[in-house]
Amino acid sequence: MKRLLLPILAGIILAACSSPAPVEQNRSPEGILAQINSDYFFDKRIWFQDLSIERDQGRLILKGETFYPASVAAAKRILARAGYENVEAQVSFLPDTLMGEGNYGIVNQTKVMGRYRPVTEREEATEMIYGDAVRIVRRGDPFVQIQSPEGYLCYIPTASVRRVDLPEWDRYHRGPFAIFTREVELTESVSINMGSRLPYLGGDRVLLADGDTLRLGDDSYRIADPDQNPKRKAILETAKGYLGLPYVWAGRSDDGVDCSGLVIQSLGANGIFMPRDSDQMSNVGLLYGFPGWTSALLPGDICFFTGTRRLVTHTGIYAGNDMVIHSYGGGTQLESWDPESEVYNPTLKSDFIFARRVFD
Repeated sequence: MKRLLLPILAGIILAACSSPAPVEQNRSPEGILAQINSDYFFDKRIWFQDLSIERDQGRLILKGETFYPASVAAAKRILARAGYENVEAQVSFLPDTLMGEGNYGIVNQTKVMGRYRPVTEREEATEMIYGDAVRIVRRGDPFVQIQSPEGYLCYIPTASVRRVDLPEWDRYHRGPFAIFTREVELTESVSINMGSRLPYLGGDRVLLADGDTLRLGDDSYRIADPDQNPKRKAILETAKGYLGLPYVWAGRSDDGVDCSGLVIQSLGANGIFMPRDSDQMSNVGLLYGFPGWTSALLPGDICFFTGTRRLVTHTGIYAGNDMVIHSYGGGTQLESWDPESEVYNPTLKSDFIFARRVFD
């Protein structure tokens, strides 16, 4: 019976934790696009979207740039409901190529200021420090646009980042980590900052930003091993206590929970406090997964999903082995985005946009 309900529940999951969509005030294509851009492009520091309409001999052509196909699907659907059915999409998705060579980087300078525009003047966004693993959004010279570990979009000098492929980038996301407690000078011009995180390889060796290794005394860093943190198991045990409870909008009790209610209760019971709604909590922590890259995820990381009403409409807790525990129209469930799993939910796979790590 559950399998028969999946097509219906696929629609429910999209709206499960989102706010109702506003009524469209302007029914022109341009007005509808303005509304959609506003709905999905809610924070220019973190996400970019610029959809526009061109008219060509009776056709409407959807152009521009965005991160996620869901916003394009939403635009076409809303335009069709308003009577504009002949819409062709010619939209570019950022990064330039999602999984190509060299779309990832490791900051190899002591510190470099990220700016909202590719210039050296003001408009500071956030500062990158030695060893930061960044996602390259737009290549260029002398500036490259990157997404910082926290998710900020900004420009840094091209020479300040070492471009790597995805497997190499993945190495910088796996623990244990050496978290530096003081500055360590490497050369006359490059130092490891206090607060820098580098993979700890054992035997006092750390993986440097240039790919080499270096032996350092443990008086300059502390070791954090996210894989061994007992809170991860405790969070999952707490979340499993909600399995089978009904989905209740805004719920966070044993009468039922909504998607974000499950997350805040499971983490909060273990001393980690999150904002109440899924779109709010989607800004917390470090980016640790996206479609095509989930290998560094650990149980207790938080997954986010998109829908047709907002960029982030749903959230759940990663449970390991491609499994997510989440609450939606069918109640609190433990399901998988792996098509080979007996508890496969195709919506988890199609609507997953990113994951975040909120604790080591």
